[in-house]
Amino acid sequence: MSSAILICPGNAKDIIQLPHPKTRELCHFLRTPQPSACLYEVITFEQTAAKQTLFLPDRILAPAPIHVASPIDIAFFLISALEQDATKHNGRFVDAEDLLESLHTRIRDSAENHLQHLCDATTTPGFFRPSARKVQEWVAQRVEAVAAALPGSMVDSLVTWPASHEEASQLATEARQRAAWGLVASYLPDTVEQRIAPSFGVPALVAFEASRRATVINPNEFMKRSVVGDEAGLMAGVAKKQKKGSMGVEALKKVNTKGMKSMTSFFAKKTRPP
Repeated sequence: MSSAILICPGNAKDIIQLPHPKTRELCHFLRTPQPSACLYEVITFEQTAAKQTLFLPDRILAPAPIHVASPIDIAFFLISALEQDATKHNGRFVDAEDLLESLHTRIRDSAENHLQHLCDATTTPGFFRPSARKVQEWVAQRVEAVAAALPGSMVDSLVTWPASHEEASQLATEARQRAAWGLVASYLPDTVEQRIAPSFGVPALVAFEASRRATVINPNEFMKRSVVGDEAGLMAGVAKKQKKGSMGVEALKKVNTKGMKSMTSFFAKKTRPP
């Protein structure tokens, strides 16, 4: 019987399968008990070429696959469900139960608390209408929170900083935003991501990277140009030499060959006598 290691909170023992908010593929998640239910995504670390071995007090695991439970906001599942049923509701105010109908029963209660952040509400209690504006505002808040939490080492690995401190500061801000947006977008449906992406542009960072690409010569292109140029010069020299001939050939050209048989006459086919 194979074993695996799962690193998770002690009270997260309820394993459920849910469609991933972005891909809709079934994935494993952990859920903590009510009333403050939290959801965790089970992430598996792929093993490297060398097999991992884990030594435990009562056993040895080899190989030792490790899974980690990472917190995930239930609002991502609600956004996915609202986007999937967008044509069904057609911009109307709908009862909360209808909006939550496509969600797993284990997360409906928790997801209901997020309706007010992602939907417009009416004076009639319990009726909501999905709002693209509110979804974008919520995503913007998440991106800002993730950007603030990113470690500096991760940001430093994203871009090579210029000498100007002021320019570097602007690029660092945009690098954080781009990295944070990439993480948040990995949990958004493609249609939502495409709709919101333009608002998370990073013009200074894009311009800086483009300028660096323009000023740095690609070694492969340089070598190709050099080889092509050298080859052309070499072939021109060979053609010139072939046209001129060697000193011996040039001397033979000056010999008087009048009355002499040509070389081809020695290889002509002989005819039989009659």
